[in-house]
Amino acid sequence: MSIERLAPDLLSSAKVNVSDFFPLDYVESPALFKRGATYYLLTGSCCCACRGGSGLAVYTAASVRGPWALQAHSDINCAADAPLCGAFGARQVDRADLVFNAQWWSVSTIPLAGGGSAYILSGRRWLSGAGNDAGCDDMCNNDGRSMAPCVNAKYQLRDDFDVLYPLQFADDGSVLPLHPLPSFTLDLP
Repeated sequence: MSIERLAPDLLSSAKVNVSDFFPLDYVESPALFKRGATYYLLTGSCCCACRGGSGLAVYTAASVRGPWALQAHSDINCAADAPLCGAFGARQVDRADLVFNAQWWSVSTIPLAGGGSAYILSGRRWLSGAGNDAGCDDMCNNDGRSMAPCVNAKYQLRDDFDVLYPLQFADDGSVLPLHPLPSFTLDLP
């Protein structure tokens, strides 16, 4: 994965790479945002809309062009100390170590009444809604089964549950690991 410049119409790539390639492989679902003077890139382990969820690695940089650094506790959705939970390949850590069984994909910046902003992480708990086949692990046939049990007339993607989580930051700007959070409130303007 790397970052490319958009074409002037903002609808396609200009095919100009503006960052180094990120070292973790088998990743998907990147989210890029800026907080203060720091850029953040969050990316999850490949799971292709999986029931088990994915890890969530954090990189930071002073410029979108880099250099990018993987933060010390790199996977904020993993209870274990690992580069990336649930990743395929040599660095794999069991998905049982995930804090939330969700696949993450975006960060929204929400202005708060007292000034400042909240950074809300959004994720999807795939195959969590009504009508899905309990034996199906993902929607991309990674488990060796046909997609038919996963995508049937009874199952609707809109029935799956979403997860919203307010990111928390340490004094040094690193993103703190996720922890079980039954609810949260925001004081909006």
